[in-house]
Amino acid sequence: MQIDIGTRRIEEIDTEYAVTLMFSGGVQIRIEGSFTISGTGRAPTTFDPQNLGTDQGLHRVIGGGTVEFATADENSGSLVVTLSGGIILRVAADPDFESWTASWPDGNTVVSMPGGGLSCWGPRP
Repeated sequence: MQIDIGTRRIEEIDTEYAVTLMFSGGVQIRIEGSFTISGTGRAPTTFDPQNLGTDQGLHRVIGGGTVEFATADENSGSLVVTLSGGIILRVAADPDFESWTASWPDGNTVVSMPGGGLSCWGPRP
């Protein structure tokens, strides 16, 4: 399933108790599970939002990045976001809780379900 955030820019990153990526146009992805960032010439680095303490350079690595493509696997519940410069952010589903949520200002929402799969709902009436 394609996540419609292509060409949006990461404008802000909040690292309090989770990692929330705030994109241009008001779209947000909140990551509560461990995730990896990799890319050309970059060894994969794993981040745990529950134990960040500081942003560990997230702003430097992905801040201001523009989304080239984002997709979620309907069966596994994983999320892959490819950013400008070849940076790839991957979030796997968690067996016990919702590892990530994408939301749009109109109320459209996609959630990675515990153990895999996705839950989606449309705009608010």
